[in-house]
Amino acid sequence: MGRVGLIAVLLLVGCLTTLAGAAKAPSKKAKASERPATPPAAKVRTEPTSAPVAPVVREADKPRFDAIRNRVPSTTATVPLALIDGTTVTNGVLRAWLETPGVVVFRPKTTQQVTAAEAMALSGGDLADLIANLGLYEMARDESLRDADFVSTGLAAAVLDQQHQIIRQRFIEKEVNEKNKAMTDEQARRWYQEHLQVYTLPFTFSMRAIFLSTHRPYALRKGDTTEKVAAEVAGDPKAASRILDSFTSHPFYRPLDLMRVLPPLPVRAGEIVWVPMKDKERQAVRERIEKIEAELRSGADFETLAKAYSDDPPPLRGARIGPLPTPGRPLLDSVFNAAVKTPVGKVTPILDTPNGLMLLQILDKTEQSVKPFEDVRSQMITDELLGRREQAVKELLDKIVYDPIVRIDREALMADGAPDNRVIARVGTFAYTWGDYRRDTARRYSAPPTYEARVQLMESSNWLREHIVAARAVEMGLDREPATAQRLRAVETILRGRAYLEWYTFRRVPVSDEQFRQFYLKERDQFREPGRFKLLELIMKLSPEETSDTRKIETLMNFLRDDLAPQAKTERAFARLAAAESNWPAAKRERGAVKDADTSYRGPEFAKTIETLEPGRCWGPYHVGDEVFLVWIRERSPVRYRAFDEVRSQVEPLYRRQHLGELADVTQRDIRARHRLQLLFTLGQQGGAESAGSTESKRSP
Repeated sequence: MGRVGLIAVLLLVGCLTTLAGAAKAPSKKAKASERPATPPAAKVRTEPTSAPVAPVVREADKPRFDAIRNRVPSTTATVPLALIDGTTVTNGVLRAWLETPGVVVFRPKTTQQVTAAEAMALSGGDLADLIANLGLYEMARDESLRDADFVSTGLAAAVLDQQHQIIRQRFIEKEVNEKNKAMTDEQARRWYQEHLQVYTLPFTFSMRAIFLSTHRPYALRKGDTTEKVAAEVAGDPKAASRILDSFTSHPFYRPLDLMRVLPPLPVRAGEIVWVPMKDKERQAVRERIEKIEAELRSGADFETLAKAYSDDPPPLRGARIGPLPTPGRPLLDSVFNAAVKTPVGKVTPILDTPNGLMLLQILDKTEQSVKPFEDVRSQMITDELLGRREQAVKELLDKIVYDPIVRIDREALMADGAPDNRVIARVGTFAYTWGDYRRDTARRYSAPPTYEARVQLMESSNWLREHIVAARAVEMGLDREPATAQRLRAVETILRGRAYLEWYTFRRVPVSDEQFRQFYLKERDQFREPGRFKLLELIMKLSPEETSDTRKIETLMNFLRDDLAPQAKTERAFARLAAAESNWPAAKRERGAVKDADTSYRGPEFAKTIETLEPGRCWGPYHVGDEVFLVWIRERSPVRYRAFDEVRSQVEPLYRRQHLGELADVTQRDIRARHRLQLLFTLGQQGGAESAGSTESKRSP
């Protein structure tokens, strides 16, 4: 490869199925429920494969790259860069090639990917390599149009799909992006004031806590209800709504609206819940936390007391918690207000919460603030513009099915039970069928009763929308705009060129019969048919626990070898033993039955063993996986290697795939030899090389 690497110029690797139809005969007619068939490919011309003769540009007439360097990345100025036969490659053509899906450029001598804009700013030598690499597709495209043997049915569909994408993008740009410009500075300031809450940073704080629970654990008994437990333990049936689940700490009761109409919640015996304490117990908890508060006022360390007394889970006792509040988990108002009022480093008053009493030490806090306009201006304008354009695109696509360009057949649309291939709408030459409708609307067996409702469902069809947008874009002449036309041509060049390079490598590059034979001998195992056996087995299947019990396995192996194998003198005796002693298969009638198998039936390791076993006797014992077994071979057919003539049709594609790089090099040399690439600039001294003049087969991707 030259100094610029191109994934798109790997020619074949990973692309063998991309345009599979390009090297095959046309497929059978698609089912009606599938997407409509794409238009047939253009007729293949049958001119000779020699390229048209292009005039040679004299070196003296070419500008130095330094003189045109600043104009090459321009999107408005046209800069001729090269001639491929009689076709001029301008900076616009090169950019269109680079923007084609699948073309990826790496920075010279690295694996760092670069954008199309960065590629256009490469040095003269690297740009020359880039033109040579991508120019190969232009040469291949030209040859594909001259080669009568090249079948392009699948290619036409792929090119059309890519071109539709380009046209749709241009339509959205025209109808949405150009009509929805970015906000001015004045509009941005007004937007900022109207959405100030979005740019407001909330108050946050971090803390340590001492928490003493005012609930006690209780093990539920059979027949308990939440009301009964609340009455007995808390002394108040109304406390049922404050009983907590011990696992989640959430209320252990039905929502109030259900409690009005449903009986008391049944409980599971033995389940632990947390029940509110009685007033006397609660008062004792308050006295405990007041003593802790007094110790803190006397200078005791908050973290030490938290670790000693807090009822929080051990990892949280004395730990730093925050910043709070966290999204989706609001704080109690009493906790939040106490944090706001308490200075950093100080301790809050005792806080009475539904679950217990708390003391908080405020470690740090950040006051509520508003991000300055200048800090958010750029991102705010971008986000607002994207949101407005996304909404505009949605509104445009939601109503585009009602565009006059769509011709809906009312009678066909209202025909319940119509076959999938019946056309219900047309957009130019595109036909939208009942099969498409059923697929897109997920209404395989039913449809709304009214015509209006059925049309409304068609709004959800992206398949239909895409064709309407493409047809509208063509009607508006967007495909004839110079920049768009260049991109459409570039897509056709890259896809057709790549398909032809693949096809040529697999169909045209000559490989001798002797090379195929040598490859066959080297890869002979790929054409090996495994030996086949008729056999009986006596299987002792191990339990999951026994598979790792080496002593148990050894005992079973000894039993099979010393006790059972000597009794299996004949096949009939082996079958009787297997029926009596086996514990597998699960169906007893299958134990000791004759089965057909090949060498791989118990995996590659045992395959090496079974190939050595002769028929007419008992073999084993063997241990494979979770089975210990004996085997009786009734008969066997040997391993067979299929003859070369029998598999030649398989050998050729395998050979070409394994020698892809070598064959691709031949393809490139063949095609470059029939074409002429002339750079229309010279490198001079900046490239450190000879002037970049005529290049016929010097560069390769």
